[in-house]
Amino acid sequence: MSIRQFAQIIGKLIAAEPGVEHALIYIKSLEIEKDKFLKQNNGDFDTKIIISNESVDVLNWWISHVESSFKPLVRKDPEIILKTDSSKTGWGGVVDNTQLQTKGFWSYEEQKLHINYLELKAAFLALKCFCSTKSDKHVRIYMDNMVAVTYIDKMGGRIQSLNTLTREIWQWCIHRNIWLSACHLPGKTNVEADKLSRSNNTDLEWKLNTNVFMCINSIYGPHDIDLFASRINHQLSRYISYLPDPNAEAVDAFSIRWTNFNSFVFPPFSMVGKVIQKLILEEAEITLIAPLWSTQHWFPQILHHIVQDSYIIPREKGQQLLILPTDPQKKHPLKKLILGVFRLSGKLFKIQDYQKRLQKLSSHPGDKVHKNSIGHISKNGVHFVVNERLIFLRQLRWM
Repeated sequence: MSIRQFAQIIGKLIAAEPGVEHALIYIKSLEIEKDKFLKQNNGDFDTKIIISNESVDVLNWWISHVESSFKPLVRKDPEIILKTDSSKTGWGGVVDNTQLQTKGFWSYEEQKLHINYLELKAAFLALKCFCSTKSDKHVRIYMDNMVAVTYIDKMGGRIQSLNTLTREIWQWCIHRNIWLSACHLPGKTNVEADKLSRSNNTDLEWKLNTNVFMCINSIYGPHDIDLFASRINHQLSRYISYLPDPNAEAVDAFSIRWTNFNSFVFPPFSMVGKVIQKLILEEAEITLIAPLWSTQHWFPQILHHIVQDSYIIPREKGQQLLILPTDPQKKHPLKKLILGVFRLSGKLFKIQDYQKRLQKLSSHPGDKVHKNSIGHISKNGVHFVVNERLIFLRQLRWM
């Protein structure tokens, strides 16, 4: 067909739009492609073209929907009101008149995107966080970015990247029979979401080098779930977040049972003690990443619950052990941090079975008794003593 014929088809679809619900979603991409063809051919409407597979799919949608389509004259009032915001470093969202709120950071690659795109994405992430289980609702989103508001209300626009994201948002809503509307909220009044989007505490986002995780997973895995993770630092597709998260299976790892999973656990260091308590209470089995801080009250508990050979994770020259997704070149502030990877169980019989296989500590009268403290770390590893048995943490070979 020619560009002129393609434009005529689009014109007829636009004429039908007032009676076809969600029609604009399936018009904008056609207009973008038409504009692209005209630009490539110096505005010559008679140039012959071959439309993309995406446009073919859009036209097929019209063929299958146009006869049965309708469009309500009146919409019910919004039942859920979200307020969202984005900065160049993070995003935030709140559910109006509730205590529900969440926030997150943009990855290093996302930070390079235009703020209009990030504002739209923040809205989508908030929708996923708070409305994934909702259906048959009218959701209204308040934002301080007029471009994002317009794209949602018009179901798209002429900028390819924004249109593609808007279409994804609307298709997500259509799948749940959610009607979406957007309103502009001046930045000075969008206080809560704005504050959340500008949070600068990225300490919870550090993750293990992917090569380290793959090595650990080959030893103790396959792991089912990452219990302390987020949208930008999860090691597994299934993960639990610490705040409402668009892709997490649940919020708060301590709120679910751990006995159903082979869990990978890399918690904030302040929560290691609580992790051990949960392990013991539920008699679970986990792979724990924790610092070798032998003076901490929880460290002897870690040693007492080891059920498989465990390791210390050495630093490799030219490689970062810990990665911050928001700033991959940043070095962890604890420069002398030594991490261990421990296979732990809360089942007493497994602990006893493992300890029986360990070498007994041999000492002579008058010798100094070994304590559960960290000694010299050699190129091979480090020894600890538990119940007069030697536990040797070898160096993990991850490169």
